[in-house]
Amino acid sequence: MPEIAKSQPGSFCWFELGTTDAKAARQFYADLFGWTTQDNPMGPGMVYSMLQLGGKDVGGLYDLPPDMREQGVPSHWLAYVATDSADDTAARVKAAGGTIVNGPFDVMEHGRMAASGSSESRTRPAGPSWPRPTTRPRARSTRRRSAGSRT
Repeated sequence: MPEIAKSQPGSFCWFELGTTDAKAARQFYADLFGWTTQDNPMGPGMVYSMLQLGGKDVGGLYDLPPDMREQGVPSHWLAYVATDSADDTAARVKAAGGTIVNGPFDVMEHGRMAASGSSESRTRPAGPSWPRPTTRPRARSTRRRSAGSRT
């Protein structure tokens, strides 16, 4: 499996699943891909699970918080795009007519990120090219898959 020490700006650099049933999602992806999880408490009632393959982080998983559920946010995969600067990219999003939904803000030791919305109001996070090595599973099928997969 290829390891990526630093994602190039404009490439996808992180993936996470916000779900209404993290326990079931962890089991589903463990059975499907052999992913294991490392749970990290993130405050009262909140756990962020690192999805791992072969001991390497491949993504994250968390239960949608109550406020998102109340707003009707469904389970969803979110893909992050690497940038040289989350702050500069946020400014470019605004100049292009987009909206900054959240951030830019610091993400622990990993760098900074921002979440933006286009004119269609779809959220698109922009983050740093994090220095964490990442292993990406290779596709085992040549079938095309929808980018909107949900668990």
